[in-house]
Amino acid sequence: MTGPLKVGVVGVGHLGSHHARLYSEIAKRAPQVCSFIGVFDTDRLKVRALTEKYGGGTFDTPEELANFVDAASIATPTAWCVSVGACFWSAANTCLSRNRSPTTSRLPKNSSRWRGKTNASCKSATSSGSTR
Repeated sequence: MTGPLKVGVVGVGHLGSHHARLYSEIAKRAPQVCSFIGVFDTDRLKVRALTEKYGGGTFDTPEELANFVDAASIATPTAWCVSVGACFWSAANTCLSRNRSPTTSRLPKNSSRWRGKTNASCKSATSSGSTR
């Protein structure tokens, strides 16, 4: 990897807002290490308020965000973590989720190739595009 680690957040509720704040602070203190790219959430008002406060861009879908980051925090309700994280897995990005790891039966068929290849714990898998 060359340059700073590009990070983003999916879900800007209580935990996602903290992740965005922390990524923003790290990026300001150590821009050679981390770059806070932005956030996605279905609540556009929260997204706007958060990006005005901490910087970063806004994205229309998790897939769009996945195209711009190396790693992402998936801070969505438990029922959506697996489906939202799929686009990050398929883009070979690192994911961090607040939820426990899904059982093997919930992982996509190609997920085994990503195990053990990330520094963070990716607990997301299949496909979707909404946190609702």
